[in-house]
Amino acid sequence: MAWLTEADALGVLDAVSKDVDLLEKMIGASRDFRVFLSSPVISAAKKSAVVRDLLGNRVSAETTSFILLLMKKRREDLLPEIVEQFAAIRDERLGIVNVQVTSAVEFGGSQKDLLHKKLEKYTGKNVRMHTALDKALKGGLLIQIGDTVLDASIRHQLEMLKNRFLAGTSN
Repeated sequence: MAWLTEADALGVLDAVSKDVDLLEKMIGASRDFRVFLSSPVISAAKKSAVVRDLLGNRVSAETTSFILLLMKKRREDLLPEIVEQFAAIRDERLGIVNVQVTSAVEFGGSQKDLLHKKLEKYTGKNVRMHTALDKALKGGLLIQIGDTVLDASIRHQLEMLKNRFLAGTSN
């Protein structure tokens, strides 16, 4: 990805990475911002002015320049995908994997640390762990690493047991 390569070459990859994280949060949190970016009705000049006001000194000059270039080329609707890909490529280069852990109850501090260490051993990478609660799991964990799902939930175990009974097998 050109933006990441350029940021790395200029020695501003850390700053641009923080900008990407901020943009990811903004895009994820604001439907209005996503609609604004994709609207063909709003002129590039108006979008540029709004982005300058909105981002101001919150992002680096390189990030602002990149976003303004996207707007000049009328490609600002691609910003959400570009930000997502930037983060994915950056994490891959840094050996970081995002892991979503869903459980029925909250983890204690030591449990979370132990799980984090086990996930790092399992993946062989640095783990950025995101946690969520889902009472429907009844117990256990649901772990998603990229496209791989490890389902160690009681709900899943009960469903498997039910399916085996319905199929008439006992193993």
